[in-house]
Amino acid sequence: MNQQHLSRFKAIFFAAILLVLVAGATLADPDRPSIRVVFKLDAPTFSDLDEADLVEVAEQATATLSERANRRWGFLEWGADPASEPVAEWIIVLEEEVLALTDESGEVFEDSIIRLDHSGVIGDTTFGFDQGVDRRILYQWGQPKPVQSATVLADDIDTRLGVQLGELLESFEVENFLEKIPLGTTLIADAEKHRLVVPLRIEDLRADRESVLGVVFMAPADQEGLLELEAAAAVTEEGDHKGYVVGRIMDVVFVGITVQPRIWWHQEVVDLITESSDVKIFMLQYSPSLSGTASTDGGVVLDPDA
Repeated sequence: MNQQHLSRFKAIFFAAILLVLVAGATLADPDRPSIRVVFKLDAPTFSDLDEADLVEVAEQATATLSERANRRWGFLEWGADPASEPVAEWIIVLEEEVLALTDESGEVFEDSIIRLDHSGVIGDTTFGFDQGVDRRILYQWGQPKPVQSATVLADDIDTRLGVQLGELLESFEVENFLEKIPLGTTLIADAEKHRLVVPLRIEDLRADRESVLGVVFMAPADQEGLLELEAAAAVTEEGDHKGYVVGRIMDVVFVGITVQPRIWWHQEVVDLITESSDVKIFMLQYSPSLSGTASTDGGVVLDPDA
């Protein structure tokens, strides 16, 4: 996500901050935040397919999208049946538009266009993902449709997803959607080791040190702020926090506080956040680790003194 996106994120999220900060608390193992992938059929043309057939179509479509999305945006767990309670949903809709057409003899007949659309949902908010007209069309009018074959339908959807997802998963609309998914509500101020610890494991996030987390907080007197943390290190010692992200301070947007970038500890910032009542953590800028683990990823600094 580029600088323009970060600026837009700051403007949007200073409006609503909700949950709780814990300083120095011991936490249970965190789950990687999950996003449920849902397939919906709104195409009466395929009404003759039985329920078992439609389940197979849905399973193949959601599996294909989940695999591609996990590869690109692996800080979330994508799947039709994720292990943890989903924080958002990605909806795939097979939708039909019926057209009244006239043939050469003047006879009116009906045909339809079948489209494959996508959207995201967080709470009560729906996000539309624009793809342009051509990429959405699965079956054009006049084109035969596999009304009796779930296998052909599933394969055609899979092929269309292959055409769509390369650009769709990199689109501004999808980035804008992902920026708003909360990853956690806790930041740990470890005063003994002078470090800020985010209770998310680097190997779960599949992130390298170019990834930037945004900690949006409500300070005393109802002042809003944003702390940008580079996911630059991991807790290496044994204990409840092993593997958690150690955040290097990149910036803090708050009245009256200025920090030098790329520092591990700033007492005024720590005091401010420790006194805050409401905190949410988001992914501002995601750079995936190819290995998915901190120990073998050369982009992750395991020693905060480095």
